[in-house]
Amino acid sequence: MPRPLALHLAASLLRAARRLGDGTLSLRVAPSGPWGSFNEDAPSGTQYQLAALEHAVPGLEVLPDALPLDRASLSALIKANFRLHRDGVAELSEGYTTLDQGFAALRALSEQMYLERCSSSSTEEGVQVDVTSRWMGSEPLLSGDTGHAFTYRVRVTNRRGASIQVLGRGWDIVDATGALAGFIPLDPGNAVVGQQPVVPPGSTFEYTSGSVLSTPSGVMRGRLAVTELKGLRPWRRGEEFFQVPIKPFALLRPQSGGGAAGGG
Repeated sequence: MPRPLALHLAASLLRAARRLGDGTLSLRVAPSGPWGSFNEDAPSGTQYQLAALEHAVPGLEVLPDALPLDRASLSALIKANFRLHRDGVAELSEGYTTLDQGFAALRALSEQMYLERCSSSSTEEGVQVDVTSRWMGSEPLLSGDTGHAFTYRVRVTNRRGASIQVLGRGWDIVDATGALAGFIPLDPGNAVVGQQPVVPPGSTFEYTSGSVLSTPSGVMRGRLAVTELKGLRPWRRGEEFFQVPIKPFALLRPQSGGGAAGGG
């Protein structure tokens, strides 16, 4: 791409990278798709993060050495990719140019910073749970007020040595005042989006659901009911299960504040 424009884009990206401060950035695909959808064989770990990077900025020639990214490694990644194309506007594929790539990277970095604020990750009992939410827009409520629709994706990765079955989930939704705006009790028979998936060791199950909030922000936290399978027989009601916490994550309209209601 033309050198002055390349320098301007690189400088803009490096300024954005500085906002990371002392934190780290895990790459994510923004939640989308219909509420209630699921994937029983989702990518996990580094494979998932690299797929998220390719989705956001196709055709990068230099990829991260390690993930998640800190400010230094993110800055090095930006500089390395811009050095390759600073002297011309190369066509990458299907008319997609390095100029397009630079602007895509600028948009993607802003979105990834937002998704980082709307995510949580934890591992307990050998079960890793990653959640990311995203504001989808405003819509009218039955009360006549304006509501805010959020989509969230829950990813469950089995780090145990045997298969597990995810039986159900419970949610607490708290608004900006600290009031409980929504509650779903944990019941091992209530399933997740109608599913009680069996997750083999090292595999990931993910599903998408959503909430409609009365104000532009809130917090969700929850629990999963999980059992480790003995052989191939699925869980039966009355048998033992254990609880895995879902760490709190924000429901947040970009550059806004507020409260919450709803759940799924």
